Amino acid sequence: MTEIDGRLPAIQRSLADAQATMRDRVGLDRERHGIRRELDRDLSSRASSIADDPPSHVIERLGRAPSAGPIAPCGMRRRRDSTSTPLPST
Repeated sequence: MTEIDGRLPAIQRSLADAQATMRDRVGLDRERHGIRRELDRDLSSRASSIADDPPSHVIERLGRAPSAGPIAPCGMRRRRDSTSTPLPST
């Protein structure tokens, strides 16, 4: 019994820490989502910049990007007879 009584304060502190973390969760989730949005915007900006003017090492490895052609509607692909068909679902 004395062993249990000796461990009780540490267990209560651990419980209080866990409860505080759960109370902070909504705020932490909001902050995490905000950071994710900022990172996504930064990635998009960097990708656009690199696509507009790719570095020489990228061109040496991958070659020049193909010239733009007709774009099929989202979820569609061009057939040889230039009609569109839905992509098969996987």
